[in-house]
Amino acid sequence: MQKVVSDMLLDIAHERNGYSIGEPWRFTQHSLAAVVPLVRVNNAPTRAYRLLSERKGEVKIKDGGNIERIQLTNTGEYPVLVKAGEVLVGSTQSRTVTTSQIIMANEKLEVACACVYSSKGIREGQGMTPGIYSPIEVRREVYHGHFSHGNLSPDYHRDQAGIWSGVNLYARNATGRTVNLASSLRAMASTEELSPELGSLDLNPTYHTPSEDLAGRISEAQTKYEDILKQVPRIEHQVGMALLTMTGLESMESFEHPDSWEGIRRAILGAESDKISDISDKDGIFEFRPEKARDIIRELLAGEFGDKVAVDRPHTRTIILDAKQFVGEVVTLDDIPIHCAFVRKAS
Repeated sequence: MQKVVSDMLLDIAHERNGYSIGEPWRFTQHSLAAVVPLVRVNNAPTRAYRLLSERKGEVKIKDGGNIERIQLTNTGEYPVLVKAGEVLVGSTQSRTVTTSQIIMANEKLEVACACVYSSKGIREGQGMTPGIYSPIEVRREVYHGHFSHGNLSPDYHRDQAGIWSGVNLYARNATGRTVNLASSLRAMASTEELSPELGSLDLNPTYHTPSEDLAGRISEAQTKYEDILKQVPRIEHQVGMALLTMTGLESMESFEHPDSWEGIRRAILGAESDKISDISDKDGIFEFRPEKARDIIRELLAGEFGDKVAVDRPHTRTIILDAKQFVGEVVTLDDIPIHCAFVRKAS
């Protein structure tokens, strides 16, 4: 694995160069998920880029008529990081970006993407905007595609059926967790004093957007669980987070600078709002061991990876990483790693 990549991962794993792994947070003692903040104090360099969600007015996004490509033009002064998993929406077919990469200032690119709204047609030439982030069910399929085809350029052919499968799986899971949350709260109401926030939740399992409309479903789920998401702690100098569930570490995201995390925090939490809100362990069967959280994260980051370069352009690279249980990526700008992300592979 390239040294520039391993440096970032090992810095987080060994809590050096300003990085540290914070205390896990769970919504209640009955929660089946925990959020672990990743923090960086003092050592973060000056941020030389911005996120797509931070530069909506400066990055022009247009549907070029190809299901696998979206045209982006950066008219601003900063390089812009476009993240795999970001969902672009508009009056045309919604897409998710499938390869993270930097778009330099005054650069125009065709960025690889996949459809996340199967019943909506393409309207060539229409503008699009970011703001929604794909949940684990979809990002797992996005990253898997990098190793299921021989050609690893940003233009490789996607397993579109796999992406649609991930979209539908998320829709089923989100609906099921809403039903479980309502059931859990009814069971708890007779034995525990519930906080006012729980009493105001929208626990209607009916979603108004079609199951194949990923952005719509995520937006609805985020609205349903908004009062829970507000309780996720805002940690000073946070640069990322890990999500743990009953199966262990599910995902991890980290930047090199706190401002980047703050710019996408709401979208990432919204994508996983149904998981963070899962309190279906009302019988106390699940034993959460917070002391193990750091060990699990360290084990991932200090492990062995196969690596392949997916994007290699002047000043920037995107390296795809493959391990036994996880797949992910690291993005560099001028040989400095600025972002890493991992998701657990399907079992």
